[in-house]
Amino acid sequence: MILLSDEVISPKDQKYLNRVTWTLNGNGSVGQHRETSGDKKT
Repeated sequence: MILLSDEVISPKDQKYLNRVTWTLNGNGSVGQHRETSGDKKT
């Protein structure tokens, strides 16, 4: 599952996106990976 944020503007007026990805592992646990991108290619 992937969650992609709307465009966010930082206090320094930089635009970026946040993406969180959850992956089901073989042992039944869930892994979470967070990314931030300023190039809108997340």
